[in-house]
Amino acid sequence: MVFLTGSLACSAIFAQSYKYAVARGHDVDWVSLVSFVFGALLLALGLSGSLSTITLPAVGLGIAYGLTGGSAQLTFFRAVRYGDMSVSWTIVQLSALIPVLASILFWREQPSAWQALAIGGMVAAILLMGNVELKLVPQPLRWAGWLGLSFLFSGLAAICMKVLQSSPDASAEAAFLLVAYLVSVLLTLPLVRGRRPGPWDLAIGALRGAAILAANYLLLQSLRSLPGYLVFSVYSAAGVMLNVLLAVLIWHEKPGRWAWVGVLLAVLSIVTLSLGGQSQR
Repeated sequence: MVFLTGSLACSAIFAQSYKYAVARGHDVDWVSLVSFVFGALLLALGLSGSLSTITLPAVGLGIAYGLTGGSAQLTFFRAVRYGDMSVSWTIVQLSALIPVLASILFWREQPSAWQALAIGGMVAAILLMGNVELKLVPQPLRWAGWLGLSFLFSGLAAICMKVLQSSPDASAEAAFLLVAYLVSVLLTLPLVRGRRPGPWDLAIGALRGAAILAANYLLLQSLRSLPGYLVFSVYSAAGVMLNVLLAVLIWHEKPGRWAWVGVLLAVLSIVTLSLGGQSQR
């Protein structure tokens, strides 16, 4: 449980850095670029022993994940400019709905009754929170547009991860991650052309890069001692609640009654989805 708690803390640092960079007026594209570069360097140093065999499927998936995952981060940065961190982060976390639906449509996986209930709850939570936020934000179309793109790209990135999990190649994960970070660097480079980063852009970017890698490493460590269904349900649900509470305490956001209902519905749906998947095994 210590590893899982540490993973949640690092994930919260990664998430709140979005709001901090936007609220303090930092160059968010430079922050993203530095986080990708720093992450790639850490991966190259820490995983060099696992990169001796790089397979073409791992490279292809890494490219796809870099494009989708990198785009998800870049578009979420822009969405947070126009809406609350608490609602925006919760909705994007519900992008797990996309790989679930893809599994049903393309992998022919049959959802259990509990999973079907969770899918309905996730859809309801998205519609509820989205409707509430659209009435409150000053530029609702910009918020919805950027957040919708982040939601889509996050879901597609999760599909890449699902495909990777079926690979028997032990070195696939290391190559996959490194290629993904390098692609994200190339994706972000054109966005910073003609601008120089400030010291805080570099610092926040490095912090984000280290935080997400630490979160993933600690999550993998927790999977060695705890069952996967418990780890992922706690990680996702607790992560949503933690970031919502931090947004309220640090950024003084004030989600309305229906927004809180949407958040709680999202948490229950995530837990139900994880536990429902375990019941099928």
